[in-house]
Amino acid sequence: MIDKKNEETVAKLYAIRAGMSVISKERDAFQADFAKVRKQKEGEYQAKLGVRAQQQAKHEEAEKQRQEIDEQASELLHKSFETQDKIDDVKKKIRGKMEAIDKPKFRFLLPLAAFGLVLAALLITGIVAVENDLTNDGGFYGAFYGFWPDETWFGILVIIAIAVGAIGGLICGGYGIASLRDYISDKQILGYHQRDLKKLEAQAASEKAAYDAAWKKKYAIDLPTVTQVGAPDYDALRKDCGKRNKHVKAGAAFYALLVKEFSPTLDPRDWGNVDYLIYAFETGRARDLTEALQMCDRELQTQRVEKAIKSATAEITATIRRGLGNLQAQMETCFYNLSQQVAASTSKVTEAIAETNAQIEKARKATEQTNARLAGVQSSLAQMTTAAAMNNALLAKANESSSALADDVHRLRLYADGVI
Repeated sequence: MIDKKNEETVAKLYAIRAGMSVISKERDAFQADFAKVRKQKEGEYQAKLGVRAQQQAKHEEAEKQRQEIDEQASELLHKSFETQDKIDDVKKKIRGKMEAIDKPKFRFLLPLAAFGLVLAALLITGIVAVENDLTNDGGFYGAFYGFWPDETWFGILVIIAIAVGAIGGLICGGYGIASLRDYISDKQILGYHQRDLKKLEAQAASEKAAYDAAWKKKYAIDLPTVTQVGAPDYDALRKDCGKRNKHVKAGAAFYALLVKEFSPTLDPRDWGNVDYLIYAFETGRARDLTEALQMCDRELQTQRVEKAIKSATAEITATIRRGLGNLQAQMETCFYNLSQQVAASTSKVTEAIAETNAQIEKARKATEQTNARLAGVQSSLAQMTTAAAMNNALLAKANESSSALADDVHRLRLYADGVI
């Protein structure tokens, strides 16, 4: 049974619990808002991945087409090299035939043939002289008698002339015929080579045109851009949402009001042990708050406070479900005091807004947005500090321990500060 003198203290402890319950609900609301934002971002991310997959498929198809063209171009280039080798070989053969045609022996063919004709003339002359007996005194020999009186030697000379003419004529004629035959053959083969060269050059030009067309076709194929898609940074997103979320702002502002109102009663660092402190009063274990805190410290030192708080939470839950009995009126007073603080704070904010609007006309739109946000926070605070809202939060979070509520409060403050 709670002593009359401790009823006000216990009422304030319940008010602290109710306040933490309100903030815990604001944290839950923020978590729900963030879940929606996360789901939206996840949907956008998946959609981008789908677009990227399509781009990747088109990119790979274009790459495949380019690779096929590369293979075709490689084959054409290989054929072009083979054709060029054939052209070089034919040109080499042409140069060889032209050198054979232009050899010096052919330029001396006519003088040699003329010399052969002279020898042939001697042969014919010698034969005619013998057949007509021109070697006697009255014949051909007579013409040379003054130079060559010996008829015998003249006859030998005629025989030698016949032999030289015959042999020389055969040699010159054979050489001339062979040279002429080689010339005709070389000219004919040169013509074949020149025709082959024209065909090969035409083939090389065709292959080069096909090779150029292949490369032109390759670069005519556009490679679709593949968009780089990065996974959302959910930690950064949560920080950003936490700094801008209305529930976080309202919860942080409400925490400041709770600290201002109840820190003289209980240091905020001990709010996580509220359940145990209330339990100590309700079971008559503590006569005042100081003694209750000392008991809590001893439990902490012996590592039994967690179990004790769980037991205390179970008892307090039952008390909350029963409606808190005689403490309800005193809690209403605590909630009213919080409402008055919100009203006073709203008045100050309104005055600050008016002063800001008067001084910063150029930033009117920005100021209006700021005013709307401030007004929204103040409106949320006004709703949060009503007795009904506090009681509803107290009931909604009755099954949660004060340490869990204190952890929620701590996390919401970290959200507001952009730490997590």
